[in-house]
This record gives sequence, structure tokens and C-alpha cells, in this order.
Amino acid sequence: MAPHENEWEIKSLQTRYEATMGIELNEEQAEKVFLFEQEKNSGSYKYSFSTWEELYYEQDKLHEILTPIQFEKLHFRKSNPAKTDRRKSH
Repeated sequence: MAPHENEWEIKSLQTRYEATMGIELNEEQAEKVFLFEQEKNSGSYKYSFSTWEELYYEQDKLHEILTPIQFEKLHFRKSNPAKTDRRKSH
């Protein structure tokens, strides 16, 4: 990917991960996650996975991209969805 290509989308992804999961992605990580999400959402028949295989594939890809601490935060958030919404109703 050329520098500055999809810059807005990558910054948006960084903001989303920070706001929803408390994970600060550096620029390289954000670009890799962006490309992975683009591939995942492309509707391509390149990969034909069952639901469980898709979850394991996503987990493996993100494990490659994130640091161990970031991955643990992500795993905790996904296994405890009530904790993902940082907004509090007062």
C-alpha cells in the first residue's frame, strides 16, 4: 500500500480500536488490520470457512499483528462483550 493511501480509514480504525477496546495501534499495525479487514469483508471466495474456522482465522491473523498485551485485551473484550462499551449510563 502506498503511503497516505487510505490514510483516513487507517486513522479511523486506530480511533475505533482505542475507543471500543482500549487498544492503541501503531501505524504499521493499523495498516495491517485495515488490510485484513478489507480482505475479510471483500466477499471473496478465496477462503471458504465455517463460522468456527473464520473465528480461528481472525484470531490467528490478529495474533500475528498485535502485541501479546494488545491481543489479550482484544480476547478479553470479545469474551466479555458487556465490558466493550466504555460509555456508562448514569
